[in-house]
Amino acid sequence: MLALAFSFSIFVLWAVVGRALLALCAPRFGALRSWLLAPGLGLAVVLISLMVGNQAGWPIRSFARPMTALWAISAIGVLAWRRPRGTWRPLAPFVAAAVFSLLWTGWPAIRTGFNWISYGNDDMANYCLAAERFGDHGFYDVPTMRDLSGRDYASYYFFMHVADMMRFGAEHTVSWAAGLGGLKATQAFMPAILALALTQLFAAAGLVLQLGRHRRRALATAWILAVSPLFMLGTLYQLIAQVGGIALQLVTLALMTRVWGTVRRGDLVRYSVLTAVAGTGLCLYYPETTPFTVVAYLGFWAVSLLRRRATAGFVTALTAYTLLGVVVLLRHNLISYISVLVMQLSSAVHSANLLLSLFPYFLLPTGFSNLFGWMPIARDFPEPVVSISIFVGMALSVVLIWRTVREAWRVNAAAILLLVQAA
Repeated sequence: MLALAFSFSIFVLWAVVGRALLALCAPRFGALRSWLLAPGLGLAVVLISLMVGNQAGWPIRSFARPMTALWAISAIGVLAWRRPRGTWRPLAPFVAAAVFSLLWTGWPAIRTGFNWISYGNDDMANYCLAAERFGDHGFYDVPTMRDLSGRDYASYYFFMHVADMMRFGAEHTVSWAAGLGGLKATQAFMPAILALALTQLFAAAGLVLQLGRHRRRALATAWILAVSPLFMLGTLYQLIAQVGGIALQLVTLALMTRVWGTVRRGDLVRYSVLTAVAGTGLCLYYPETTPFTVVAYLGFWAVSLLRRRATAGFVTALTAYTLLGVVVLLRHNLISYISVLVMQLSSAVHSANLLLSLFPYFLLPTGFSNLFGWMPIARDFPEPVVSISIFVGMALSVVLIWRTVREAWRVNAAAILLLVQAA
């Protein structure tokens, strides 16, 4: 249970840090929604701090605990000062969903503790080796020939993250978790990805809770994800960039699509600190998903302008302040962000056959059955059951898209994101 308790502690820490930042910059933000988006915002704060410290030359292991203690004490102080409204009763069902998801997905850790490695795929090995390098060295420390000759295999990842400018947010997260718990990267990986999965669960519910009357929808979202085998698979398959990256995407979009009444410039500037922090965390962690986020954001405000629920001046100001904040926080990493986007797009175009062999599930007709959970992705049912399940899945998908279009016209950010990703 210690490994799962460690995961939940990381999740709670992110939530406290994020909630304190919300209390400072957006004191009138919805109470329940603030807690749902807080873990993702806290994750972004930690990511930016790790980037600055490690790129200043400090090994993450040397400052993980002091930095975490500083953020925790500061956040508790802010919450004690601001005294945000209590929402324990409405929040309790969401916390229950998170705890259930943690136990449902991470039960092997009850038996094996920090030694659980799940699939142990090659990506996990890469992330863990790079995390060890960041834990023991500054970001730009150049490896010696002795290191490269077999003394320190992790030093090879200098070329991935410095020379090739590959994204490094997931590696920093694993390295930070290892430094925080006094663990090896291989021991910290699964607790870290479990905490990221809980963050994604809360972030999805927070995006759905765009309006107060959508509380039931948000709770249904949390519990559907908590019991979903496909949601579990992302964690068990060790897709740490995707699990954490989509959490940050949902938080960023939720903050960027907040419904406003009249707003003063000072309030908007303070609020843009939140959107800039979340957007920067997303650019550091998983740049590949930012195009989806931008298109969904533009779609949301286009519908809002068309239906006269926003003004062009407000949208322009929010966009400008957020972009300025992201550029300032990213600093020279803006070049790395652009480089990763170009590199991954080129790789996807030239490696289509490899991608089809690794992730073919939803490019087959049975993907409709897999999506709704009627059929395992690793096994087909006998005919005519499989064909019936495919047909029903297709019919439900049509209904889902039709409902999504209706909700998008009602200026629902979650629906617009679904349409963008479905397309």
